[in-house]
Amino acid sequence: RELRERLRVAETREREAREQRILLEKIATGLRLQLEDGRRRKEEAEAVIVKLEQGIGEGGQEEREKVMELEAELKQRKAAVAALSARNAALTKEAGSMRKRASCLRDAADRQRALVREAEQSIQAS
Repeated sequence: RELRERLRVAETREREAREQRILLEKIATGLRLQLEDGRRRKEEAEAVIVKLEQGIGEGGQEEREKVMELEAELKQRKAAVAALSARNAALTKEAGSMRKRASCLRDAADRQRALVREAEQSIQAS
């Protein structure tokens, strides 16, 4: 009788241990699946991050190149403006000189006309 009771208790414990092992295996399988899913999601997220970083890097590079092109164009335009300003200053100076010379030439022509008139008057008077 005592042996039967011990056997029954042992069988009950064995059955409970088996049930517990099955339950633990199910839990472990679920955890493994969750871990694999988490790893997969992490890898997907990392791939997306890498693509975004590359896109940002490329976009940033394109923007830097565009800025450099615009800066170069701005330098060219500033140089052209400086050259035009220098040419304008030179032409303004030359125009002033020409006005002065024209004035001198008018004065000389006026003097010559006055001399010619005097000479004509003196010829007529004699």
